[in-house]
Amino acid sequence: MVDPNGLHTKAFEQQLIVGLVNSTITDLVAKEDVSYDALLGILDRWVAKTVDWDALAPFSTLGIDEIALTKGHRVARHYRDAVDRLRKQEIKRLRAELPEEQKADLKRTLWPMRKRLEDRTIDEQAQLDRLLAHSPALQTALRLREELTTIFETARSKLDGLRRIRLWCERVIKSGLSCFDSFLALLDTWGDLSANYFIDHRTSGFKEHHS
Repeated sequence: MVDPNGLHTKAFEQQLIVGLVNSTITDLVAKEDVSYDALLGILDRWVAKTVDWDALAPFSTLGIDEIALTKGHRVARHYRDAVDRLRKQEIKRLRAELPEEQKADLKRTLWPMRKRLEDRTIDEQAQLDRLLAHSPALQTALRLREELTTIFETARSKLDGLRRIRLWCERVIKSGLSCFDSFLALLDTWGDLSANYFIDHRTSGFKEHHS
């Protein structure tokens, strides 16, 4: 059976979802005959956006690692969402300000913006560069997003991670950007607890996800 919203059979899409266990989107694209964007579309169709807590069995204890991981996912989502919101605001502004012949520079930038630099195709990077040329603020926000992801992926101790995050927060404040304000407030609340992730890097909770 073929999903009317997709190009693949449901069985193949289920196979791809299972294949993501202990793997990454980039790795799976390299192994299977499916494009990056197609796989993202499959995830959107098959993976629930919310949790039905009533359907889950009750639990009585929650370890510190589980709390840190949960907050880690939340933190990662928030700083990515901050850049997504700024992209929408800037595109709305530019559509009103740019001449018609330059408005094509604003199209097809959602997925290139969400991808990591190493995951973008040459065409995607070129399209994104055209948008960023019109928006220094968005260019700065994207650079800060990449810097924070690098911190989460490379810091090898909680002390090192917290130190680098503090310096990152200072760069955000100096940038004058307001899109990260709610994220900075979130770090004030959960930053120390979430930084337990740096102790052993047993999970990939802080890596950027394109969902």
